[in-house]
Amino acid sequence: MIKIGIFSGEITDTGPINLVQQFTEFKITGIARATTKQDLAAQQYSIEDLLSNSDAAYIDIGKPPFGLIEMAIKNSNHLFLKQAPSLLLSEIKQLSNLQHEAGTVIQFFNPHVFLTENLKITGQLKKTKLINIRMPLAVDELETQLVELLLFLMVAEKSELKKIDVFAFEGNNKSSMTNIRIVFSSGTSVQIQLAEVFKPAQSLIEIFQKDEKYVSLQAHQPSTGMKKTEQNALFNFIRVIQQKSAISISLNELEKTLFILSEIREKLKYSGCTFLS
Repeated sequence: MIKIGIFSGEITDTGPINLVQQFTEFKITGIARATTKQDLAAQQYSIEDLLSNSDAAYIDIGKPPFGLIEMAIKNSNHLFLKQAPSLLLSEIKQLSNLQHEAGTVIQFFNPHVFLTENLKITGQLKKTKLINIRMPLAVDELETQLVELLLFLMVAEKSELKKIDVFAFEGNNKSSMTNIRIVFSSGTSVQIQLAEVFKPAQSLIEIFQKDEKYVSLQAHQPSTGMKKTEQNALFNFIRVIQQKSAISISLNELEKTLFILSEIREKLKYSGCTFLS
């Protein structure tokens, strides 16, 4: 039995509670709310008490602060994070060292990875491949959008980054777009096209591999299907804790993701585009 504490930024906690209760492997030890760094400081003792009495933490408070993650690891908690945090690369290295010492598991939720249809395919992508991604450009949410896509790519492609090219322009009448090309040391090439003109129904992730069937993955998920996707992620979280075969999105994938994001940010800035500024 895994004793798990729930950290929620919601007014009501019924969503996370109902989700966690789907699994007999979990026993909920308590609930704490910590929505900002200020709240974290104000509620430090209640949060610390919950962590000290739990084996794991389900964290759904937006982008969790470094201090909360650090505190959880120091209390030897396994972590399931609903949203990836905005961390410096130096902070990720610090957390990685703490995690290694504590022997804990960190799992990040990602809607592209844990969607049921995608989950069946993602772990089988072993060969050099061409990945095309097309989605609507969400200018105000571009960083979150890219982090989600890049985390998916870090699961689908394990080789080292080789090259990044970025083309983008900002325009009126929903004409803004960006095209990102990423090449890996294995030869795998990724093309991400984000444009305001694209509709959600036009979203796609397509994958080509030599001598393998063409793969088309769902890139846009209705909110009604999100519960099952979160269940898939928690199921894999449990299997990682139990040291069984599973899909894992850890600090290692996040570090690579944020490095690529910083490169994209610099190239956008150099081109005069204010995306991610």
